[in-house]
Amino acid sequence: MQERLIGLYKDLFGEAPAAVLALAGDGSSRAYRRLIGSGGLSVVGVMGPDHEENRAFLSFPRAFRGIDLPVPEVYAADEEGGVYLLEGLGDTSLFDAL
Repeated sequence: MQERLIGLYKDLFGEAPAAVLALAGDGSSRAYRRLIGSGGLSVVGVMGPDHEENRAFLSFPRAFRGIDLPVPEVYAADEEGGVYLLEGLGDTSLFDAL
C-alpha cells in the first residue's frame, strides 16, 4: 500500500517524496506516514484497508470544511487503492492536545 501512497504523492506533486516517515496509529486499521517533499512540504498519507471506513473518514473533513470548521484538507484520494493524502498540521495529535 505504501507504493500506492507514494504514487498518489507523485501524481499530485510531480515528484516522489524525499522522505517517508511512519507515524503513530490511532487504534484503527489505518496506517499513517508523513511524506516530505524536496522543498520541505509535509503531508500526511493514510493507508486504510477497510474501504467503508475510508469512505466515512474522507466524508468528515469534506463536511466539516463545508461549515467552516478547521480540519485538514484532503489533497488527494485513491479510494480503490485505500490511500489518501491530507494536509499536515504539525506533530501534535488531538489526543496530545487534550
